[in-house]
Amino acid sequence: MRKHGGYIYHEDKMIVDFSANIHPYGMPEEIYQAMKAALEESIHYPDPDCVRLKKLLAIKHNVSSQQVICGNGAADLIFRLALILNAKNILLPVPTFVEYEEAFSTPVFEKSKIMEYPLNVETLLIEEDILEYMNPEIDVLILCNPNNPTGRLINPSLLVRMLEKAKRQNIVVLLDECFLDFVIDGKEQSMIPRIRKYPNMFILKSFTKMFGIPGIRLGYGISANLDLLKKMEAVAQSWNVSHIAQVAGITACQMEGYEEQTAKEIAKLRTWMWEELKKLPLRVWEGNANYLFFQAPGCYDLHERCLSNGICLRHCDNYRGLGADYYRVAVKKQEENEMLMQILQRCLNE
Repeated sequence: MRKHGGYIYHEDKMIVDFSANIHPYGMPEEIYQAMKAALEESIHYPDPDCVRLKKLLAIKHNVSSQQVICGNGAADLIFRLALILNAKNILLPVPTFVEYEEAFSTPVFEKSKIMEYPLNVETLLIEEDILEYMNPEIDVLILCNPNNPTGRLINPSLLVRMLEKAKRQNIVVLLDECFLDFVIDGKEQSMIPRIRKYPNMFILKSFTKMFGIPGIRLGYGISANLDLLKKMEAVAQSWNVSHIAQVAGITACQMEGYEEQTAKEIAKLRTWMWEELKKLPLRVWEGNANYLFFQAPGCYDLHERCLSNGICLRHCDNYRGLGADYYRVAVKKQEENEMLMQILQRCLNE
């Protein structure tokens, strides 16, 4: 089963990977050079507390460094949070990122139960009725904004109402904002400035996608719940964030304006892709992140067809609530996007 994107290692030929939503231009030169220099320093153990990285992240987000936790990728933090909370009932809008369910329903949590909230089948949005699902039995609410794989944003006013109700009912909110950096004015939509108001909220962030370093593994979380962060730190593996990863993050934090410029470029590329996808026999949703989500009605092997033509799509058949004819494609460089359209058209006409 395909659990995630980026699974191209079994292929012998050159593959253009549209399954992983990484910055279209890859790793910035500044980060590459910084990590290269960090190799010489790797004869020492890394800083186990990520002191300098946390300090720069605190400045970046205008929070205290005590409110920041770093991890070996965002997935590391999701699993640590699940371990600490050991929740019985988890409210999960579906479809969404498969890692949440994997983390919160591992075999060690015998009493955990995933409670589905189905997104609107037409818009793939969370709607007002989710408030009715947030009953006193819910321990954890998981939200992804913008959502993966749909790329859709939560209505800001509805998100605030969800946070208010969660706070009243002592529901812990895991809010994944990993792709919000790709959204124009994404910082204005972030809930990080409200962490003090909602101490029951844990916000997940990552360097992976924006800075093109998925192989380095570096994520972080922000919360005003210092006791929760302390417990998450206690269950971490020693030196779980490598020196090279920390240097990459430190360098990224000092690249002012990079994320804003990227979001503008992505918006142009994504709009072109969306318009072209709509010309094909596909059902396409307009997203806000660096990927687009579509259905190829009745075409269950489009992933395999494209793979034989040197293109790897993200087959979404393992997302809860989706059939085998749903797919996701990353926004890449224009010439690669044009190649994708040509191959999709050829494969769909077969």
